[in-house]
Amino acid sequence: DRGIDVVAHPDSLGFESPYIKAQVKRQQSKVGSPDMRAFTGTLGNGERGLFVSTGGYTSEAQDAARNAEQRVTLIDRDEFIDLLIQHYDDLESEYQATVPLKQVYIPSQDRPLTNSRNQRIENVDN
Repeated sequence: DRGIDVVAHPDSLGFESPYIKAQVKRQQSKVGSPDMRAFTGTLGNGERGLFVSTGGYTSEAQDAARNAEQRVTLIDRDEFIDLLIQHYDDLESEYQATVPLKQVYIPSQDRPLTNSRNQRIENVDN
């Protein structure tokens, strides 16, 4: 597979451009420029790259992605988690079952807390 984990197409038959090639690395260490150059070297004319790494990227790897002839999007662990949460409800139930999440509501700090008489509550002691 030459390091490519996913090849995606915008249409179901795979005729339309752009082709999107993705590589996913689940590791503690940061991806370096050799891995990034190897990945960007697999991208053909008009193809796009998506590189997901739970360990993040060295600055040299980020430079290699930025300077690649083809467009490459980098996603680290935190951004992946943010995207998962943002699009979780859109996932099919079989994929939600692999990462079961439960929505929790937290009081907002945007406006002051008030009591039933609409009086502002200054200190809340437990």
